[in-house]
Amino acid sequence: VGKQPIRETNIYMYLYFVFFIICGSFFTLNLFIGVIIDNFNEQKKKAGGSLEMFMTEDQKKYYNAMKKMGSKKPLKAIPRPRWRPQAIVFEIVTNKKFDMIIMLFIGFNMLTMTLDHYKQT
Repeated sequence: VGKQPIRETNIYMYLYFVFFIICGSFFTLNLFIGVIIDNFNEQKKKAGGSLEMFMTEDQKKYYNAMKKMGSKKPLKAIPRPRWRPQAIVFEIVTNKKFDMIIMLFIGFNMLTMTLDHYKQT
């Protein structure tokens, strides 16, 4: 009785625990993932730099079809709509500033989701 450790008196134990978690977990995990990626890159070089060695025949056909489609340019631009309200919306959403505003709202949303508030449950 009276021999129990006192809570939160030794700051060095906290530092040791944090150091152990960082070195023991993150460093080891990064080392493990690095070895896997290195072996994957070696296998890729042996196969001539292609990912096709990991694909089935159907996946190869699909991959080649998508490569061909990706290199093709659209024949014509999307025409501006004639109906006035639709044309206004078209002008707004095809503007670069609209993209920036949407990205700003997404960033603001991420920021607000990370905040704490009073009596949070």
